[in-house]
Amino acid sequence: MVHPDKNFENREQAQKAFEAVSKANKILKDPDEVKKIKHILEEAEATIQLKLKEKRKEAKKLSMDTIEEDTDPEKFCKFKRAITAKLFADYEIRRLQLEERTQTERKREREAEIAVEEEVKAKKEWQKQWDEGRNERVDSWRNFQTSKKKKKKDKSSSSMKTFKPPSLKPEKRI
Repeated sequence: MVHPDKNFENREQAQKAFEAVSKANKILKDPDEVKKIKHILEEAEATIQLKLKEKRKEAKKLSMDTIEEDTDPEKFCKFKRAITAKLFADYEIRRLQLEERTQTERKREREAEIAVEEEVKAKKEWQKQWDEGRNERVDSWRNFQTSKKKKKKDKSSSSMKTFKPPSLKPEKRI
């Protein structure tokens, strides 16, 4: 009845209805989903009974004999449908929030992994540059050492000698 190929006049609505029926069929084939749905329906039934009890108490306080939901089956069905729909909506909101949280957590973990990988890569690059620059640093130090020795030799070989005082000899006591 709702297959898009059989409803040429309302093809878009038929497509949406067909997708809804297909989704419902998949859900009914999954025993875990059926269990969740039954649990939500049981919770809805308990909530309905609790709210009706509260309404009856309020009605007694206001000196009313019955409430609308007890006398009018249509109002009771609307009330029951509203509570059940709210519970299903709350369940779906919680599911989406949990899914979003797990997705955010996965994203954060991936970003942390990338940061660690980049840090390791930067350390390797720094170590590589350090190793490549070793010869240059050693040569620079050797040049510095040799230039220092040359300067010392230059001072001692100069033609002008400086006055050197005699060394002091300690006194000897007898």
